[in-house]
Amino acid sequence: MGSGVVIERVGADRAGAWGRVVDAGFADGGEPVKMAVGISRVRSVLEGSIMLLACVNGEPAGGAGMSIHGTVAHMAGAAVLPEFRGRGVQRALTAARLRIALERGCLLAKMDVRAGTVSHQNAVRCGFQVAYTRPQLVRTWPP
Repeated sequence: MGSGVVIERVGADRAGAWGRVVDAGFADGGEPVKMAVGISRVRSVLEGSIMLLACVNGEPAGGAGMSIHGTVAHMAGAAVLPEFRGRGVQRALTAARLRIALERGCLLAKMDVRAGTVSHQNAVRCGFQVAYTRPQLVRTWPP
């Protein structure tokens, strides 16, 4: 695990705080869209859903989610605040989710990352391999 990184499970009482950290991490220094705050309210009450918060020296640094269905763990929503990147936070969140999945009897763990990113590199370091690729499509206006 990264130096000084502590991972804790977040319940419904801290779901909003988890969502704000994840939103800020995905915003990459820009304005958060507050998507994860809404998702956290749903995730906090769903059976098989787990939210983890990573702290560095007591400060929230990142967060990640995971849903377990039978023997499959779907890892989603991992984000690290820009000022905490490069300290092993994402790897620590991934390792913690893998431990939980293994403890719960999962036989398969899945995550989505954009090819060639640091997230992709971290996933490979944690033992993930590419199962398939899919295009990311965007449209701008005016055409």
